[in-house]
Amino acid sequence: MEGGKYTLKNLGWERDNFLIDADGRARGYFAIGSGTQAINLFRVNGRPQTDAVQKLSGILVIFVAPHPIRDDLDGPVVVGWYRNATLYREEQKSANGTRAFRVEAAFADVYCIPSAERDLSIPRARPGVPGIGQSNIYYTREPDGAKREFVWIKRVLNSIAECETDSFVTPVVSAEIQAERKAGFQSDPRIRKVVEDRAMQVVCLYFNRLSLKNTSKTHSYDYSYLDGQTERYIEVKGSQQEDPVIILTRNEVAFARQHSAYMELCVVHSIVVKDGPDSDSYSRSFRALHAVEPGHARTCSDPLRMQTQPNAGRPQ
Repeated sequence: MEGGKYTLKNLGWERDNFLIDADGRARGYFAIGSGTQAINLFRVNGRPQTDAVQKLSGILVIFVAPHPIRDDLDGPVVVGWYRNATLYREEQKSANGTRAFRVEAAFADVYCIPSAERDLSIPRARPGVPGIGQSNIYYTREPDGAKREFVWIKRVLNSIAECETDSFVTPVVSAEIQAERKAGFQSDPRIRKVVEDRAMQVVCLYFNRLSLKNTSKTHSYDYSYLDGQTERYIEVKGSQQEDPVIILTRNEVAFARQHSAYMELCVVHSIVVKDGPDSDSYSRSFRALHAVEPGHARTCSDPLRMQTQPNAGRPQ
């Protein structure tokens, strides 16, 4: 879930929950109590377990976390899940001893929702609402082993079943994240946010003659503005790469197809991030493409995710 106070100033092993190891398996971590507390396997499958039973197989483990931007959600959002996972009672160590994990699953059973698509929220517990509490683990069974038959649990399970049929849900790590790791940076989410914020700033400055409205938190595009009586839309993408491949989410693709004549894509590239106590960044250039048409993508592997190679040039 949130990782506790430790992750406010430090990097937890949770950051690697959706990275695939060399053996084709993902290994996930979440802290319990002081960090080393054992998992109650009885509250996982409802069957009495002896101390000799140290793991369970065929388990569905769902990872959730607070949304980093949206504050209109009732609770944390689903980040991804492991199906057919092996869940361990005690914390395990990786083969090289560099990190800990509590659950593992094969590549084919690991699902990660792209950050822009994470809107499946889970309610926080409060009077009259049986949601998630403060603990970093939530069991779907009561202490006596009885199933918790809450409406939100059924809703989440149904949504996950639907998502598994959508090819946009994937454990593949983006080239951008890999580049960050090779550069020696430690916190991918933090760096990505710095890159995204810088891209938004550059585009806002470039279009300073217009009264841009920031819609990034509420819509499938980042800015909108009025051109006479016509509303136009701007999608912003930022990258540290000089010639990046841009990934659009299924919602962005759907919106662009419906409003292709009024859509612009601005790509801020070559962003340099200075890592330190307070990350900062600057960018050398950006490209703007008018009238974005998803059909012109360089590759389009499915209707929910597309990649487009931006062309050089600036808007007229």
